[in-house]
Amino acid sequence: INDCNAARFLMKNGIPCVLSYELVRIQEAYGIIYHLPGVKTLGQILSEEPESMSYWAEVLVDFLCRAQRISVCEDVFAFADDVFLDWVQSGMGMSRSVPAKKLEQLLKKIPKEHSLVFGNLHCGNVLVWKGDLFLLDLNQIYIGHPIYGISKMFLTSIV
Repeated sequence: INDCNAARFLMKNGIPCVLSYELVRIQEAYGIIYHLPGVKTLGQILSEEPESMSYWAEVLVDFLCRAQRISVCEDVFAFADDVFLDWVQSGMGMSRSVPAKKLEQLLKKIPKEHSLVFGNLHCGNVLVWKGDLFLLDLNQIYIGHPIYGISKMFLTSIV
């Protein structure tokens, strides 16, 4: 899926998101440029105003609950279980290991759902502009059970 199709689907369903307008190379890395004057990431706000954590947690949970209620078509996003199984089977580089086999068994037990899964959700990928939340990194949105989003966030942000 490309970001434009993802953004079109999300916006039609009331989920605000932001599209980049330029990709730039900075030494050996790439960065994406967005233009929203006065915008901050949720992470910036929380580091500047730690006392606002409870408020923003409620806002984010409400935002995600609204997103979870959207029924998603298979032609818009890939299935999270397929993406995760492929990641375990090939991307981890240990597809024949005992932990990988166990993880594969566990993944196959997760019920199929057609909810939105945000595969790269963290405080740096949520923008706050004029009190509203906007999502970044639309290329990692999938269809599936919400546990996929939670586990991806755990794997990338906590571990």
